[in-house]
Amino acid sequence: MSNFMQFLNQPYPDKSGFAAMMKEASISGFIVFAFLAFFQPFDLHTAGANAPWLAFQFGVITFFACIIFESFFSYVVKINRDRPSWTFWKWLSMTLLLIVFIASVNYFYVFMTLSRDLNVAEFLVMLRSTLAVGIFPSFIIGSLNLNRRKKEYQEIAKTISPKETEISTSVNVSLPIKNSTKTFELDASKILYLESMQNYVQIHYLNDNGLPQKEMHRNTIASLEEVLQSHGIKRTHRSFLVNTNMIKSVSGNAQGLKLELEYGDGVVPVSRKYIKEFR
Repeated sequence: MSNFMQFLNQPYPDKSGFAAMMKEASISGFIVFAFLAFFQPFDLHTAGANAPWLAFQFGVITFFACIIFESFFSYVVKINRDRPSWTFWKWLSMTLLLIVFIASVNYFYVFMTLSRDLNVAEFLVMLRSTLAVGIFPSFIIGSLNLNRRKKEYQEIAKTISPKETEISTSVNVSLPIKNSTKTFELDASKILYLESMQNYVQIHYLNDNGLPQKEMHRNTIASLEEVLQSHGIKRTHRSFLVNTNMIKSVSGNAQGLKLELEYGDGVVPVSRKYIKEFR
């Protein structure tokens, strides 16, 4: 059981953005259309020659239901799916929730357009059947995708050896604070990594006693990258910058690479887009 829970808690390689949303919505719509047209469940066969047309309508509805669902969670709830905290069980839960939403929208389409009576028992039977059909394929497809990506990035990680830590000359840098005339002064060579947190950036560094410490300031990761890129600080992720002199080891998971640092217990992710910087 513990191994299964560890499997579910692995970072999952999910994609976000408009292009990914449209692709997944199109695939989902086609799957629903093909399934209904071929198997004709829920008495769809009684429609006779109109069955394929109805199946197509349900496919189109599914497409728009996916767009609405994904837009809500991406732009309203603002779920971030490219961080290590986005795990397989979260993806699976989101997928099953999407299946429930699609089934609900399709059922109410039948109720509104075909003049059928609203029957809660019938709806629950349809929902149960939809989930029963969707759970197993979702788990299998997700597991295969996770393992494929994990293996790919673990192989890449084996080809990367952390550079020997260079002796960096202490250089004080002034990091700007947004909407303020103040700056945050620190030694660039003691920076571990920086992490974007919405409108703020958390800066992890070594204090004068050589102990890991962190500071949170209002700014963007892009602004600080401009200041720090000449000091060996590189972008690894849209939300992370890392001091390459602090990298201890490199490993891989399904989302990309993981950088373990010399100090502290922080692990910095490297997304697919930035892997070439470390090869």
